[in-house]
Amino acid sequence: MAVTLVQPGNLTFGCSTETGVDIESVTSRFAVDYAYRVNGSGENIGFAARNQRLELSLTGEISGTTGLAAAVLSAKLTTANLVSNHGVTTGDMWIKKITVSVGRESWKKITIDAVRNPTITVTA
Repeated sequence: MAVTLVQPGNLTFGCSTETGVDIESVTSRFAVDYAYRVNGSGENIGFAARNQRLELSLTGEISGTTGLAAAVLSAKLTTANLVSNHGVTTGDMWIKKITVSVGRESWKKITIDAVRNPTITVTA
């Protein structure tokens, strides 16, 4: 059945289609690490922000043998569901973890965790 979407403002509904996987959810986590400077009493008096990154997690039912269904660890990831904002707008996305699961009464699912660091771009 078709979905009729009545959408106020700039809200987003649903995920983009991916080859090989029917996407169930996409989670984008924007993170940074802090190195704190402390005084003689051990109190924080400053910090340096470093390692800014986007951590992406895609989950869905496997529906093919190509695209995301054929993902390989440490490979470059290209996805239609990439969010490029919140300070992380450049760099390549790299796969760091793949989880495949199936249950007694469920379809075979895949979860792909990847990271995008704006300071790391590799050209082949």
